[in-house]
Amino acid sequence: MKPIIPPLHAVRAFESAGRHLSFTLAAKELHVTQGAISRHIRTLEEFLGTPVFHRKHRRIELTKAGKIFLAAAERGLYEISTTTSLLAGAVTQRVITVSTFPTMSFMWLMPKLASFATINPDIQIRIVSTDPPMELTEPPIELEPQRIDAKISLGQLPGKRYLPNQPRIGYEVTSNWRRLNVDLMFEELLVAVVDKKLMQDKPISEIADLREHTLIHAAARPYAWPDWLRANGASGLRSQTNLNVAHLFTALHLASSGAGVALVPATTLYHYEGKEGLACISGKAIPSAGEYYLLTHEGNDNWPELQIFKNWLLAEANILEQNAKRYVLASALD
Repeated sequence: MKPIIPPLHAVRAFESAGRHLSFTLAAKELHVTQGAISRHIRTLEEFLGTPVFHRKHRRIELTKAGKIFLAAAERGLYEISTTTSLLAGAVTQRVITVSTFPTMSFMWLMPKLASFATINPDIQIRIVSTDPPMELTEPPIELEPQRIDAKISLGQLPGKRYLPNQPRIGYEVTSNWRRLNVDLMFEELLVAVVDKKLMQDKPISEIADLREHTLIHAAARPYAWPDWLRANGASGLRSQTNLNVAHLFTALHLASSGAGVALVPATTLYHYEGKEGLACISGKAIPSAGEYYLLTHEGNDNWPELQIFKNWLLAEANILEQNAKRYVLASALD
């Protein structure tokens, strides 16, 4: 099947207007007229067959379709810009290669990199998405010198004590802690979510009601549901059916379509574009027995560009964690 790709000029105009929420600022940034921006946006909307902006008096707002397409446009344009610079020989500094999970890359890091590139246009970042091991017996994907400069990983910190009721992660941060800098990014707070329409048809007022629902399991979190149920005093609960998927973002999409109840990290839920259609069900939001960490090589401590990226990433991670916790708390109170 031939790929369906809208005109690049229209995508660039939309990405700038969506980022600024202003046709005027987009025109200034791209050195064109405001009328040209309007025409490009209209071309894109005709191509997509749906509006991407709500036009209000003196301001614009992204539609639901606009929010989804903006995330894709930011990722795509960043990849095109980075690759073009590399092939054209415009990059004189070493590219920072970052390894992370597909869900984190797709839903959080890649969209955020557009703002980082605006602030630091001379620092090039390359993202490598790698699936984590699915079993405790598998070795973790390591931070390899000369290949991976930074790695976002998930697991337990040696020497840290975890409570018996905290859901197990299922894999390690690393098997070799020597000569590594390890920085805490955020904890994993598990939240059970369901489509609001499904919730109306089959209410979940207590944990026992999950017996009448399909539980969606992500392969990346093999112990999540059993451990979360045990922590909520329902270790013997058996659901009507179970659905298994590979990634957390797939679990979220299925939950949004009414396919069942998904158990996901609060940080993943917060950046999901369809979260307004989901309800957080009753039950404790349980922190997993492990956290997200940023790993870097001690030998790169004097690499200024890496330190700039590292400081920016840790600051963004702190903002994400605080926003996600507030969102889950507010959703639970609705």
